[in-house]
Amino acid sequence: MKNHHIPTLALLLACSVSWLTACGATEQPAAALQEAGDTIGTRMEEASKEIKHELENENISLSSDDKKAPDAELTPDGRLLIDGKEVALDAQQRALMLDYRKRIAEVAMAGADIGMEAAGMAGDVLGNVAKGLLNGNMDEMEARIEEEAAGIAASAKVLCERLPALLAAQQAAAAAVPEFAPYASMTQSDVDDCHVEMN
Repeated sequence: MKNHHIPTLALLLACSVSWLTACGATEQPAAALQEAGDTIGTRMEEASKEIKHELENENISLSSDDKKAPDAELTPDGRLLIDGKEVALDAQQRALMLDYRKRIAEVAMAGADIGMEAAGMAGDVLGNVAKGLLNGNMDEMEARIEEEAAGIAASAKVLCERLPALLAAQQAAAAAVPEFAPYASMTQSDVDDCHVEMN
């Protein structure tokens, strides 16, 4: 993923400083922006905790490319529910469904971690934009943003690296549990697209 969006991000954040100044926050714009960043961070942390709780304790909804397919869910203990009814699974099938759920959780948590990094970056960026504008050192500020964005991109690559295992688990579960097959909508192109987007 290239960082062509960074100058635009800096411009948008710079505009927010101008807005704060117009609203009377002229004395401590950096503090005001840092507070906004902290708020983002707090909300992302709460969202991350909620995602973890749901993955550990709640059913995961499954989607299908077939719009006529009934609703399906995967329970925390590996049971498959289709249209509210449990599909009979033997021990091996249950183990495959549990492995698939585990892989989903790994990808979801990797995504949540990236969100947390982005939230932390937001707080830093907001403060740095204000300081850069006040000190007239926008080049240093933009370099800092690009450095932090590169770290997030590296984490995103880790997420992409988890996708082949998720795809393999999905295919194994679909082969063993025919009722699950309509909900096995992930393809190799999804894996390939992730890596392309990260370059």
